[in-house]
Amino acid sequence: MHHGRETVALFALGLAQGRSGEAVRQSVTESLKAVVGILLIIGGGGAFNQVLEDTGISHAIASAAGGAHISVVLLGWLLALLLSASTGSATVGIVSSTGIVAPLVTASDSWHTSLVVIAIGAGSIGLNYVNHEGFWLVKESFGMDMGKATKIHTTTQTLVSILGLGMALLLSAFL
Repeated sequence: MHHGRETVALFALGLAQGRSGEAVRQSVTESLKAVVGILLIIGGGGAFNQVLEDTGISHAIASAAGGAHISVVLLGWLLALLLSASTGSATVGIVSSTGIVAPLVTASDSWHTSLVVIAIGAGSIGLNYVNHEGFWLVKESFGMDMGKATKIHTTTQTLVSILGLGMALLLSAFL
């Protein structure tokens, strides 16, 4: 196991700088706090994606989209938009919609795949409302009331999302 060597190296470097073992432990604890939340969100998105896979919902959506002849760019955007808005997490929207549409772009060239990725990212920021942390961050940072935050933040995020989709669809028409 390498964990023992890493721990020894961590404490040796800390002690070499004149820091106590407790100071090194506190430093490691503080640095992990910033990362743990992100890892939990990504893990939650992956778990949600696995639920979609295990229940067959992911396959059903992909099959329905294939039968309806919907653009994969549009499908990725729409799934990311709906999943992000319903879960309150852009990350969950991105991870889950990527898991659904990835099998549909395996045969595509890298440009088309890139446009699907852009569309998914754009979809994940639309309809950013009270169940999103970003909404509250903007609202509180700028001292806005709910009406103003909705009018400015939600509208702007949704407009950026729609413009991102529009650009991805425009570019995909030329590929």
